[in-house]
Amino acid sequence: MPARRSTTSVFRTELKLTGAGRTVAGRRYRALRKFILQKCQERNIVSRRQAGDTLWEQARTEAVAHTTLQGFQAKFNSPRNGQYRAFHTALDSLIMDVLKKAAESRRNARLNSDAEEEENGNGAEGASGSGSRDERAVARPQPTVHEEKPIRMIFISTSDAEAGQARQLPWVMRGDEMPNKTWLAVLKHYTLQELGEAACRYVEDGEHPRQFIGILRDIQGLNVTPDAADQIELINDDQVNAWLRLSRCTTLTVACFLHRAAVEPPDGGDPVRPNTPLVGHYRNYLAPGQFDVTEFYTEPETDSELEEDLERQARRRRAFPRSHAGW
Repeated sequence: MPARRSTTSVFRTELKLTGAGRTVAGRRYRALRKFILQKCQERNIVSRRQAGDTLWEQARTEAVAHTTLQGFQAKFNSPRNGQYRAFHTALDSLIMDVLKKAAESRRNARLNSDAEEEENGNGAEGASGSGSRDERAVARPQPTVHEEKPIRMIFISTSDAEAGQARQLPWVMRGDEMPNKTWLAVLKHYTLQELGEAACRYVEDGEHPRQFIGILRDIQGLNVTPDAADQIELINDDQVNAWLRLSRCTTLTVACFLHRAAVEPPDGGDPVRPNTPLVGHYRNYLAPGQFDVTEFYTEPETDSELEEDLERQARRRRAFPRSHAGW
């Protein structure tokens, strides 16, 4: 008999996982899904049916032990058919949703295991294997994996800069000035998409990368910006790949210049983002949503129902790239 499964909104409400976006609660929810997927992968669990009762109970125990679900231990220890039945159904649904999302992501990338293909063919409760979804799935070429390169990313807000002066903003703050936000990331595919996704994991709501500038040498002395000759605009995979290999920085450093904040026009209407390059500029900035289009393929910690919405949006906006260069 198929396992009962709640919708995303129902199980998130029952488990108090209603945080969204890049809020603290939203990040905890994504961390929980990532943790559950990791534990399932350690036990080679791809669906509830394939796992069996023993492995599934181990996955449930691991999930409720995560810090995000603190406070639910008493409900977890209660009988499944008792007064906390809704909790047990929600916990099962959360784990099934994580596995469903991971299976769909791998299927769209053509990375399914034989077990997953069999589950799909049998109509398991995990990844739905309808022929229509399989027929319209487009394979994502797997980028080459290189030696991992740790990088330092400096986020620079351009909202207060004069027109045409954003590139003169300081990378390094001296004295008592508030430093720019800095994060560390690891690149292993050496692509612009990977760099953009790494940046988007650390920006705040409403912030978007508009330009990446890598440097070939360390910032000298008391300077607050790199020498112009050492700055390279990273606009495609080739530039990112070459920069990672050629830079002689003690710590590989890239500046992520952010789009200006959207402002409401004087005569009203929808907010407008004043980011049009100066007249004569030969290259447009990165699009605000450029690195979000394929999120449902690469981030299994997001809801499966969100994936379906994103897939529809992506088909409306543009076709999926069919070559490595297209990514």
